Amino acid sequence: MIVGVVVIAGCQLYFGILQHDAAHGTLFKNRWCNKALVNWLCVRSIWNELRKYRPYYLNHHAKTSTVDDPDLCLVAGLPTTRRSLMCKCLRDLSGVTGLKFLVGRLLMDARVLQWSLTSTIRRLAQEGRRWWDYPGLS
Repeated sequence: MIVGVVVIAGCQLYFGILQHDAAHGTLFKNRWCNKALVNWLCVRSIWNELRKYRPYYLNHHAKTSTVDDPDLCLVAGLPTTRRSLMCKCLRDLSGVTGLKFLVGRLLMDARVLQWSLTSTIRRLAQEGRRWWDYPGLS
């Protein structure tokens, strides 16, 4: 089982790297391949969408290490302490991180939360929405 988890995690990382290169438009010379092919063969398998990831990621590149960098919270507090690293590992191994990912992605797909790769959580206005306005429920 442990070997399977390591193999699957490696594949997910690989798909994330391909997503990154496609977001830059550098994976293939053909624009369609960078968008559609990578989106369906790689990005969707890690529960992502290139059309959402690309603007977010390019915004990070445009504002790297400034207060407007959307990824700044990922490096805040680094280097970390041994205790903090142990807590992060325990959250990952216990499944808490995966559960948070699952709930977060469901809420982003339902347009309850703004789409983000980081821990930045912004609720979207729900006034006037009916149950059938939520994707996948109609």
